[in-house]
Amino acid sequence: MSINTSIGYSEQEILARVYLADIISQSSTIEALLNDALAKNHLEQDGRPYSEQEYLGYIERKLLNRSLANKCDSLILLFAAHASLDQNNLKMISGLFAKWRKLRNRVAHGHIVNNSSGTPILYHGGTCYSICKMMERFLTLNAELIELISRPDLYSPYREKYVLRDPENTPDNPK
Repeated sequence: MSINTSIGYSEQEILARVYLADIISQSSTIEALLNDALAKNHLEQDGRPYSEQEYLGYIERKLLNRSLANKCDSLILLFAAHASLDQNNLKMISGLFAKWRKLRNRVAHGHIVNNSSGTPILYHGGTCYSICKMMERFLTLNAELIELISRPDLYSPYREKYVLRDPENTPDNPK
């Protein structure tokens, strides 16, 4: 099967861009899970039920503009406070988040260059990375993170809801 490359990219470049876009998409899913867990924890602190509006308002006001590093660190503190984890487990969780964030940031802030044989490579911060190897590492780390943060006790009843700054702009009515 041949892909129409009239947009100026080779088939390898298109595939590389798809891989990198998938990493960013999966990273956004993890970030949404982090937002959900952090919002749930904050809103449940006073022990009263909270509404969908309170939940979405907290995410919009307090979480959307926080850095990914800050959210990861906050979730690690949440684990430390609510789960009886020893220091080794906390170090492991912290290391997992650090590796995942580093890889995600390389993809988010890097750009594709071609090597001498025309193979697309990711360039970031003065270093070249194999996109296939990066994808494999990311998928492994992502699976570990999803397993870690997919505990039902971390989920709010509103985790499938997203902040919509414009009520007319919905998944059924995108801009």
